[in-house]
Parts: sequence; structure tokens; C-alpha cells
Amino acid sequence: MTQTKKIRVLLVDDSEHFIMFLKRFLLTRNCEIIGEAEDGEEAIELFKSEKPDLTLLDYEMPASNGSEVLEEILTLNPNAVVIMLTGRDDIATMNLCIEKGATQYIRKDYPLETIFSVIEESLEKSIT
Repeated sequence: MTQTKKIRVLLVDDSEHFIMFLKRFLLTRNCEIIGEAEDGEEAIELFKSEKPDLTLLDYEMPASNGSEVLEEILTLNPNAVVIMLTGRDDIATMNLCIEKGATQYIRKDYPLETIFSVIEESLEKSIT
């Protein structure tokens, strides 16, 4: 991906440790972290105010699950790039999220380079 503009990323996960881990990696990859949310309500507010290029969204969070947050984000912006980044590996959850409009669904335990490749691919597809 040859771009000079930083990718504006919203991280949504209730694991502070995982957010910190992912943030460190993304900051080395031409990304700007414009917000971090631990739950769905906070995620929606940050999405509205910050209008990220990309949202990395966990499925399991307090108060609401990722598919509910995904629906609300896509109601606000049907063209939003939302990648489900979760520990859940069941096919039913993956299919639900893809059917609701997730750009991609990827597990947290994938290598970081693979996660970033999915991010780049998803952003390139959203531009074309």
C-alpha cells in the first residue's frame, strides 16, 4: 500500500493488554490510533466523533457484542471499514458478522503481519 496519509484507526476491545499490544504494532505501520474503546457505547461515540478510516472491533465485550456495534456503525456509515478482530473461532459468529457487513473477520491469534495484510487489503478494496 503506497500512501503517505496515515490510516486513522479506532480500536475496540475490552482487553487493555490486547489494545496496547496492537497499538504498538500499528503505530509502526503508518497508522494513527484515533481512539480506544472498551465497550460498544464508547465505540459508537468515538466512531461518530472521530470518523475513522478503519475500526478493529472485538466480538465479546461488556454490555453489547460486536455484531450489535457493527450494525450501529454501518447504520451511521454504510461504507465504514470494520474488521472483526476476535478470539472467537466459531463459524456461526463469523458468518453472522460477515452477513451484517463486516469487511473481514480475523482471529486475534493470527500473526501481526497477517492481521496487517488483512487491514491493507480491506482498505484498498474500500477505495476501489
